[in-house]
Formats: sequence, C-alpha cells, structure tokens
Amino acid sequence: MYHLIALKTLNFTSTMYVHVPSKSNFFFKSRLVTKYSKLKLYRTVIRPIVTYTSQTWVLEETIIQKLLVFERKILRRIFGPTKVNQIWRIKTNEELDKLIKHKNIVNYIDLLEP
Repeated sequence: MYHLIALKTLNFTSTMYVHVPSKSNFFFKSRLVTKYSKLKLYRTVIRPIVTYTSQTWVLEETIIQKLLVFERKILRRIFGPTKVNQIWRIKTNEELDKLIKHKNIVNYIDLLEP
C-alpha cells in the first residue's frame, strides 16, 4: 500500500511515496498486540520517517490535510471501530484526536522546528 504525499520545498515541488508494507497492516489490525505498542511503533518509527526533513517544507493547507488524513488512516487501524447500540462504526476525527491527546503529526512538525 502506498500513500502519496506531495511536498512543496522552497521553490520546487517533490513527491514522497511512503510505503507501508502489507505485514504492517496485519500488525496494526492484530489483536495480539496492544494498542499502546501499536501507537508506540507509529510514534517512534512511522511518524519520524514521514516527517523527515520537515523543517524545510512549506506547510500549505493541502499538505497539512494530506498529512492529517495519512495519520488518521493509521490511527483508525490502531484503535479500531466503536460499537454503539449493537452497530459498529469508525471513530470520528474528534474521537481520534482525544485518544492521541491532540498530539497530531502537524503539532509534531511544529515542535521539530528550531
């Protein structure tokens, strides 16, 4: 599975493909691994790879939205669906934001800047 993120750096546009191997999909969907471990893997391995050289990026609204969509896809796999009145549904963006305590990928990039 490839995720496409277009990045504008200084005066040129480059495209970055982030490859998430299919085995990691199994890892994130597995019930044998705790949600804490999955979130730790995301925060220590995947997020730093995606935000590599982010200090040189010009963060436009479209890039911010693509980064947030990418993060929410992974978080939805980590935390799974919610069961309400015998009906399963995906978690909303607000629920995911509360679960990660508002420490999303854009805030992470802001912390990296000197």
